[in-house]
This record gives sequence, C-alpha cells and structure tokens, in this order.
Amino acid sequence: MTLKFYSTGLVVGVIIFLFKNQVSAGFTSIILISFFSFLIYDLILGYVFGYEYSISKKIIKKYGILK
Repeated sequence: MTLKFYSTGLVVGVIIFLFKNQVSAGFTSIILISFFSFLIYDLILGYVFGYEYSISKKIIKKYGILK
C-alpha cells in the first residue's frame, strides 16, 4: 500500500509542477492548486487503487450519487 501512496503522490506532484508555471502565485491560486491536487490524489487512490478510506468515495456512497 505504501508504494501506491508514493506513486500517486509522484503523479500528482508532476501534474502540479507542470501546472504551476501556468498560474500566477497569488493566494487564491495557491488555494486552488492545493484543492485540486488533493482532489486528484484522492480520486486516484479511491478509484484506481481501490483505497477504502478515500473521501470522495465516502461522499459518493453517502449521498448515493453513483449507483
């Protein structure tokens, strides 16, 4: 499981590294980059690797968005 966390972190890190050059370094952009990096990381862990403690997976189960 540790390898999955590190590999997912590496993928998100590369995406954010490539994305940060496109955005100016204001406070709101830092907040948005943090939010989207967390969202991407959580989605990869939850749906690609089947991690059961994924927040997005719990929200979807709770509210029944996808059946």
